Amino acid sequence: VAHHFLYHWTMGLFDTEPFLPEHLAIFDSLLAGDIEGAKAGLTRHLQISRSRAMMRIKAVAEVISPDELPYLEKMEGG
Repeated sequence: VAHHFLYHWTMGLFDTEPFLPEHLAIFDSLLAGDIEGAKAGLTRHLQISRSRAMMRIKAVAEVISPDELPYLEKMEGG
């Protein structure tokens, strides 16, 4: 759900969604029996995905402002 929400708001960040070829490369490695290659591909994908997710979160945070909820307090700073 979170990814669907983020993708909806950040479709223009990338020309194409880069996660698809990354997933395909991992599956190709698995199908070829290359477990080490699949592990390396998954590690690379997760490291890169983190930075892309942070870019998406930052882009969405600059565009929307959710309603305040009475049971949450806004924290300032780090």
